[in-house]
Amino acid sequence: MSTRVTFGIIVAIVTIVAAKDIAHGANLPSTSKPSVTATTSQAANASAVKTTFSRAIEAAAELGSPTAAYQQTALAAVQSRHPVPAFTSAQRIDLQAAGKAAIARYFAFPQSSAELRLLAKAMTLDANPNVINLGSGISKIGVRAVTVTASQATVVADVTTWAKSAARPNALARWVLASPVSQARYTATLRLGPDGNWRITSLATAFATGP
Repeated sequence: MSTRVTFGIIVAIVTIVAAKDIAHGANLPSTSKPSVTATTSQAANASAVKTTFSRAIEAAAELGSPTAAYQQTALAAVQSRHPVPAFTSAQRIDLQAAGKAAIARYFAFPQSSAELRLLAKAMTLDANPNVINLGSGISKIGVRAVTVTASQATVVADVTTWAKSAARPNALARWVLASPVSQARYTATLRLGPDGNWRITSLATAFATGP
């Protein structure tokens, strides 16, 4: 949120050995061409890196967001001005566990530490009775470049994120809905782990600057 396959860069050389012309004492020149296996492996690495990046960014954007069922129920209550159902401690525990599992799967140190801090902040907001998390996620990922070198990779992508929430200054005030959308350019470094999975080790963002 998986079959684990170990990827690596395979360099192979196919050499056509020349036949020796005994009568003239000459050798035919040897020739070489790129291995089809090497090309296929490089493409597989790039595809795996791109997939991991996309899933990691999606998981990070959803940290702290309650289930879709709760989001719909809470939004309906806000819009109809009815009491919003409480987000229970059991729900928060499950949500935190799911977030930690996603971080462990898609991130490695030091970025994993940063993601855990973001998860903690999200969980604090979820416990705030005057804030309702109505969901968050990614609406578009435009990968601009993927570079793979042995067990390290870099991905540059333009990412559009969205979020929905309701907030109020106090328990007697009306809820105010917000639905911000942001666009940023992400630069991620990934490393191939001993278990054969790629993970993000660093992630930088900046405002998207266009083509």
